[in-house]
Amino acid sequence: MNTCVNTVVKQFMNENNLRICSWNIEGLFKYKDDLDLATYIKDFQICAFSETWGKCESQFENFIQGYTNFSKTRKRLKTSGRYSGGITVFVDSRLTENTTIKRIFPEFEDCVCLLMKGDYLGFTNDIILCFAYISPEGSPIYDLPASQINGVELFEDKILSNIVASYPDASIFLAGDFNSRTSCLQDFITKDNIDLIMGTDAYYESDDFDLKRNSKDKCTNSYDMSFLQMCKTYAIHIFNGRLHQDQKGHFTCIANDGASIVDYMVGSTCLFNICSFL
Repeated sequence: MNTCVNTVVKQFMNENNLRICSWNIEGLFKYKDDLDLATYIKDFQICAFSETWGKCESQFENFIQGYTNFSKTRKRLKTSGRYSGGITVFVDSRLTENTTIKRIFPEFEDCVCLLMKGDYLGFTNDIILCFAYISPEGSPIYDLPASQINGVELFEDKILSNIVASYPDASIFLAGDFNSRTSCLQDFITKDNIDLIMGTDAYYESDDFDLKRNSKDKCTNSYDMSFLQMCKTYAIHIFNGRLHQDQKGHFTCIANDGASIVDYMVGSTCLFNICSFL
């Protein structure tokens, strides 16, 4: 198995368990006949892989028996020696066959979005699960200079804003490699308790979230403020460094240039109440 596992795990509990894994795999096809990986996936109802480097969206069908595959691949860049990016999500087929989980927005790039019926976890409202890969600053996937483009802002503008507009009452759960280093910086609005936006007729739904976050990664990068502002805008918050076994905020990526936290699980405030394992 790859020693750079970049794995973050959540388990949601009520009458049902929902175990979710998100992993930057750096090439999935090489594990096609890897029994260790197949056994590992079986511990989860949902297992998402980023940077699969897949050639086509059907490449990983029947990859793991008993799981439905949802993929998004990229076109191969002319300047690249291999395919890049890519997201593949394996979902326990029992959840797709009974329509507890179905895919939405298949046209979205660099992510896989799933709609899960909220009653599976005892919720009145549904939950949107979005598994994403945001390329780092300066990636050739961007058609503008790094100083003029921000991958997180593109994700918010083209994907997250559309999800929220289409499903305004749903809870949001994001997971994947966001290539954002945020240290311990705050991802919520302090004393967010006003009842009315001054000067408008629009009522403002406050969010009293104020849970402290820890992080072993003390560095930030050019995506940090955009990622944190996105969290504040949509009242979603980082699970890493806050709950259970990850209260210290462990590194998620160990590479030649050091260790970092760039892989996150992020969710609506209400989801923190049902997360029992990290």
